[in-house]
Formats: sequence, C-alpha cells, structure tokens
Amino acid sequence: RAQFESAIAGVVNDVHMQASILCALDSAGLNGSIHVSDDIATNHSIKAVDGYVFNIISHFHRFSDQPIQLYSCKSLLIDGIIEQVSEIHQLLERFAKEKEPLVLFALGFGDEVLQTLETNFKRGTLRVYPVKIPSEIDSINLLNDIQVVTGSRFISSLQGEIIQMADYDSLMPVDFLSLTATTVTIKNDATAQNVALHASELRRRSDAANAHDISQLLSRRIRSLTARYVNVRLAAHSQQEHLQKHEKMSQALRYATSIINSGVYENKHDNTRVGFLQALNTLPQKYISVNALLLAVQMAVATFEMLGSIDAACVLA
Repeated sequence: RAQFESAIAGVVNDVHMQASILCALDSAGLNGSIHVSDDIATNHSIKAVDGYVFNIISHFHRFSDQPIQLYSCKSLLIDGIIEQVSEIHQLLERFAKEKEPLVLFALGFGDEVLQTLETNFKRGTLRVYPVKIPSEIDSINLLNDIQVVTGSRFISSLQGEIIQMADYDSLMPVDFLSLTATTVTIKNDATAQNVALHASELRRRSDAANAHDISQLLSRRIRSLTARYVNVRLAAHSQQEHLQKHEKMSQALRYATSIINSGVYENKHDNTRVGFLQALNTLPQKYISVNALLLAVQMAVATFEMLGSIDAACVLA
C-alpha cells in the first residue's frame, strides 16, 4: 500500500485524484482491470463490474423488458445464422423437457426462430434466449472469447459442422449469465485459468502490435476477459484538462500495475528503483530467504510470460 501511495503521489498532485486512483485499485483487486473513460464527467466516479462483460445485442428484450439472470445455465455458440426452427428442433425439445435455460449465441436468427422462441417463452414452456453476435470483422474473435469464458460447444461452419451436431449432453453449464438489451455478463469459475491464459496471449499480441487500431481492438477484448472490471470517469472543465488528468492517472496506474506484477516501478524523475528489491534490504535476516524465494518465483513468472518457455523460467528460478 505504501508503494502505491508513493508512486501515485509522485505523478498526481490532486488529492482527489489520488483518492480516486487508490479507490479504483482497491475495487479492482490484484486480478481486476481498470479503464479510464474518455468521457468528461462532472465529478470523479468509479464503477466496478463483476464478471466478463460483452457488449452485444440480446434479442431476449422482445420477450421481457427486465434484465434476465440465469444460474447454472447452458449455452451454445454458432458461427452462422439460425434461419429455421428445424435446425434446432431436437435441442429445443430436450430443453423444454428438462425445464432448463439455454442461451444461443449466433451471428443471426431468422424471423421464424425468434417468433417461436418468443411464443414458447411467454407460454412458459421454453427458456431459450437468442443473443446476436455483431456482424463485424471481429465477430469470430468475439465468439472465440465467449467460448473460452463459457467452455461451451462451438459449432463452426468453417470446420464443416452443422447445428444439428449439438446435443444436450455436450453442453457445459455456466455459473451465472446475465442478459440486458445490449450486454451479456458471464461468471464461470471453471474456466478462470483458461481465460487468464487467453487474456495473457492477447496482451502479448497487443504489446507487439504496430498498428494503433489493432492494439485498441485487442485492448477491448482483454477488458471483456477480465473477471473484475473497474471503469473510472474523470471530472474536468475542458477537453485539455481531461487529457492531462487522463495521462497522469494512466501513468499512476502503470506504476501500480508494475508494483503488482514485479514489486518495483521506475520513477522517471530520479530513476530510482523502488519496491520489492529495496524492501528486502530492510527486513530482518530471518525473512530474507522467504522473500528471496518469492522474488525467484516472480522472476520465473515474468520470464515465462516474455519467452513462453517453462524450461527457461525454471532455470532462472
């Protein structure tokens, strides 16, 4: 905590901004992510969201004007358009029999499909919710990201698969899934490790990207793949003031992230390395071996992230 406060105070003089940064760090925790909004606000505000959040269109609002919250819900991802009910008829019959919810992610739905799902939902005989993936250049990436989070079956036309190949027993349950008209929020502990690895790979690609647009696209994907997401809005009287505050807060958060990941940060004013290594020198001798071991582990993890080599990480440790 002291290292956070020292790093932030070295960048930001405004005590209100310092408090906002520390509050955002507290809200995000060690595994969360923080995003500084480009919007100008009247007052500083911080909003934390639990779960993986995807900004996509849910057709369920035709069924109900209230958000839907589903527990132990199954899902199916389809790289294509469900044009006719006959394509999912057997699946619908099984879910109607089991009285369980199903969320269908697809690139589109025919009118007949939507009408059938809506009619049966209102009758109380079927709880199947259609969610449309935007028809954009990154739609396949979005499907892949959701598949990693849900661990669900992915029907891909590129691999010669058809929708009829999906059956009830092949679909995995998701801990929690919330639907609004424009967002889908997912919580699923079973896939947390796979999601972290997937996000780490996207982060590596973002760092290596030469084009700004590609880096921005990957950053949005990484944001959706963070289990706890904190959005910060900064108060400013002008666009210039907002840009200055945005840059200072981003720099302070980079320092904080460096402290979390490696225990040190680089102060650009005096180039003094502050943090874990310096703290080792002030500890009683009996703690040195334990902290040295922790440092070795941190170095090994950093080496693995940079080189992707378990052997190199183990040798360094």
